[in-house]
Amino acid sequence: MATTTLSSKGQLIIPREIRKRAGFNTGDCLDIHLDEATGIVQLSKVKSFDELSDYFTPLIKPGTIPLEDTRTIYEEREARL
Repeated sequence: MATTTLSSKGQLIIPREIRKRAGFNTGDCLDIHLDEATGIVQLSKVKSFDELSDYFTPLIKPGTIPLEDTRTIYEEREARL
């Protein structure tokens, strides 16, 4: 466990060891979540588009229409209805 102090501007410093263990780096975008029931605040690293793409690409079936081609998706859907 580590301790830090909240500044008058609402800023805090995440101790180096915590940043290292969490994989937080300079410039990372972080989500912050408050569990109102417990008062626990959680920080999590926002995944970049490339990280999400690397994760989801293997899960996409071959022949799936790319999302940017929404007109084709709707036209094919309408043809089936």
